Amino acid sequence: MKKRIFKSMVLLASIVLVISTCGSLLIYYQFMTRQIESQIAQEGMCIAGAVNIIADEDNVLAYMRTYDTEKPMRLTLIQSDGSVVYDNFGDTAVMENHLARPEVIDAIEKGTGYCARFSDTIGKRNYYYAVRLDNGNILRLSYTTNSILLLGISVLPLFAVCFIICLVVGFIMAGRMTRNIIKPINNIDLQHPKKNFVYKELRPLLIRINRQNDERNKNEKMRQEFSANVSHELKTPLTSISGYAELLKDGIAAKEDVPKFAEKIYKEAGRMINLVNDIIKISKLDEHRIGIEKESVDLLKVALDVAERLEMVAENNRVKVNVGGYPVTVPAVSQMIDELIYNLCENAIKYNHPGGRVDVSITAANNRARIEVSDTGIGIPDQYKDRVFERFFRVDKSHSRQTGGTGLGLAIVKHIVEYHHGEIQLSSKLSEGTKIVVLLNTQ
Repeated sequence: MKKRIFKSMVLLASIVLVISTCGSLLIYYQFMTRQIESQIAQEGMCIAGAVNIIADEDNVLAYMRTYDTEKPMRLTLIQSDGSVVYDNFGDTAVMENHLARPEVIDAIEKGTGYCARFSDTIGKRNYYYAVRLDNGNILRLSYTTNSILLLGISVLPLFAVCFIICLVVGFIMAGRMTRNIIKPINNIDLQHPKKNFVYKELRPLLIRINRQNDERNKNEKMRQEFSANVSHELKTPLTSISGYAELLKDGIAAKEDVPKFAEKIYKEAGRMINLVNDIIKISKLDEHRIGIEKESVDLLKVALDVAERLEMVAENNRVKVNVGGYPVTVPAVSQMIDELIYNLCENAIKYNHPGGRVDVSITAANNRARIEVSDTGIGIPDQYKDRVFERFFRVDKSHSRQTGGTGLGLAIVKHIVEYHHGEIQLSSKLSEGTKIVVLLNTQ
């Protein structure tokens, strides 16, 4: 980047130098041209006035001979028929008739004439000014200058020296400016990019870096919390299993306690298997590694099937499950939708009061399917409503452990909804119940 900026600045300085030099040369040439035009016009009128006063032809020629060949101005006297009577730069005997010259024609018709012509033979530009005298003859003045090309070539050595000097100065200044430009960029604190708004052009980039830093820190914090929670969740059943297994191994347990200890080991092992399965599901949902094509899923059919599978759990908790609505199909992964409704209904049953009710409703409106699961359970305190979809978060930890929950059910629900580009809504009142609404696109 530093080299690119440096090269760009040097190239820009060189281009500006060349353009400004050429522009200055052109402006100077134009200015010089106007000066020559004005000069020969003024001098032409002065000489014509003097010639008109003298009148006598011999005296006129004598007067004009005072303009010898050393003078930069060429003076020519032309008769009305176009023949050259006098020319201080050439031999009139060999000169051609000048009656067809544009400046002579204009002088005859209008009194004065002006013309500028480029000479291919000498590579110079000639400026002509002609004045009609009182006796009908034509007085013509001409001035020869270098063409702009020759003028440019003549100043080329000077230009080359100036160009080299300016280029060296440009190199030094470009290097210094490049360092000054790059230095704030090199000193950017990427850990705290918002403190480095040196250039407004970098503001969007720094904001994006800051956002990524926040996201990375958030993910790192979640990863650490997740690891700590997994370790804690696995440690409890493993400790229990290890303790009961040790009693059985050492023969300390009474014969009548062996079935009870085996049941404890079985339940804790099952709890660990459920936890590992849920962790695997979360990981796959995080990385979108589902590997299953979406299909048309009937939500009402899935809800009825889930209610049937949870019938025993509902009876054990003395909770009644009702499913209502009408068939609504959505493009989705059938297994994931089943998991979503199952987790919502299972939570609603487990965190309900004895004799409570769980209502599942399947409806649709405005090209969106609506899955509503409401219960008459213990509810969620306001301060925890924003956290219930976090991994391993439990409002009532003791109740969760009694029911065998892993703390990942609603986190899985949230990931499934996000995977299907849906929306999830929660409303709850403490001791009165909770309602969760999931909206999915039907197309």
